[in-house]
Amino acid sequence: MRYTITGSLGNISKLLVTKLVEEGHHVTLISSDPQKATTIKDIGAVPAIGDIQQVNFLTDAFSDADAVYTMVPIQFDHSDWRAQIRQTGQIYAQAIRQAGIKRVVNLSSIGAHSPDGCGPVSGLYDVEQTLNQLENIQLTHLRPANFYINFFAEVAQIRHQGLIGRNYPANTPVVMVDIPAIADAAATALTTATEHLRSIQYIVSDIRTAGESAAVLGQAIGRPELPWVEYPDNEYYDILVANGLPANIAANYIELGTAIRTGKLFEDFYQQSGIPKTGSKLEAFAQVFAAVYHAANV
Repeated sequence: MRYTITGSLGNISKLLVTKLVEEGHHVTLISSDPQKATTIKDIGAVPAIGDIQQVNFLTDAFSDADAVYTMVPIQFDHSDWRAQIRQTGQIYAQAIRQAGIKRVVNLSSIGAHSPDGCGPVSGLYDVEQTLNQLENIQLTHLRPANFYINFFAEVAQIRHQGLIGRNYPANTPVVMVDIPAIADAAATALTTATEHLRSIQYIVSDIRTAGESAAVLGQAIGRPELPWVEYPDNEYYDILVANGLPANIAANYIELGTAIRTGKLFEDFYQQSGIPKTGSKLEAFAQVFAAVYHAANV
């Protein structure tokens, strides 16, 4: 089979491409960086170097594929984050239509059921709705939970302040996922026949409170008393901006944290039944986190 994958050599896409190539499939990997072409070839894929904001480029990259995998890359320099996410979804839809693609696996997120109030995830709601309007295609939206690897952003705070802090309290349940579990789910969705024109798949590895997460990570790095601290929204916003995030991006993260605090982000997930946990538990990721933490010079 022939697949076209977006996401360049990112955390998920690289694993996904490697898995598909090992299974004997022909894989084209889209990247905007010409310097990554050699690495893409080294893992057995065909590089398609270009800008995903260009419909004609995307259409060409999609044209020979039996199925495509779409994801919206993060762009911190955009003045309207949600508009950028929405626009990318519209471009994907146009290219899919023009290329005549019949099978699409789209990387969305837990919380994408909600049209508002979930920060950047509400932009992925827009993408889902746009792709849902495509006719005569089989479409699967993958909705992974919060990535374990997001904890890497807390390394400096732990080293310098001895805590993890966000704008929700320690007793807040957080649904989380291991990156390889997402890649495995994407590979399975791409390579497995389905009779459903539209489907949604949640991908979850563990559910812990924020405080439990801090304790697990703290134990792994030799700080067993590592606390989780809740910041007021305005104070956490100031921290994010002081650490270099543009104001609109910081505001989106505040909204996302609020959706976690209130449970809004996870409400549709909890209404489902029989969703299995896949991938490693938090304790296994904590060993990876510890290695990064001890190697960091921040």
